[in-house]
Amino acid sequence: MNEPACRLYLIAPTGLAPLATANAVASAAEGGDIAAVLVPAGNDTAAVCAACAPITAPAGIALIVAGADSFSVPGEADGLHLENADPKALALAVKRLHPRLSVGVGAIEDRHAAMLAGEEGPDYVMFGRIADSTPASADLVGWWSELFTIPSVAIIGDRLEDAALLIAAGADFVAAGNAVWNARECPADAVARLNRLCAGEVVA
Repeated sequence: MNEPACRLYLIAPTGLAPLATANAVASAAEGGDIAAVLVPAGNDTAAVCAACAPITAPAGIALIVAGADSFSVPGEADGLHLENADPKALALAVKRLHPRLSVGVGAIEDRHAAMLAGEEGPDYVMFGRIADSTPASADLVGWWSELFTIPSVAIIGDRLEDAALLIAAGADFVAAGNAVWNARECPADAVARLNRLCAGEVVA
């Protein structure tokens, strides 16, 4: 098998009880490699992390929580994801949490915002927003991958097939939520399909 060009960053479903969320993540993980699972804001973050950790930790999957300005992170989590964070808030999160936890920043939609975020030393920048139904800009992802070493995460939106263009553009990770949970196949098959795309295989 080809060495993967990128890896999958899975966005956990919202609106489920903690155990149901963990069961969904476990089902998806049966499909193959997952680099990280993000618990979106609005979930019972601490309870979801406690339920997911027995699944993610043994598999080497980073458990990331979407957080607020308090930078409060459950003990089971491996990192914090901030959306719409101004550079000062991002810098403070990096200062407080590194190196114990990773810090990522999302909702990046233009070059200026990307450069400002990159200057604060996050572990990754996410192009697009967690809840976006459309994919991130492949042009923006390609520009970043050519010039910067900080890993990029690209939101793929609601369609699995849209991951291919972002992978080709140089994304280090593709972020998928609804594309996995609402796919015509089961979550494990959707994850397997994304992994084949990440490995550069042509997927019908």
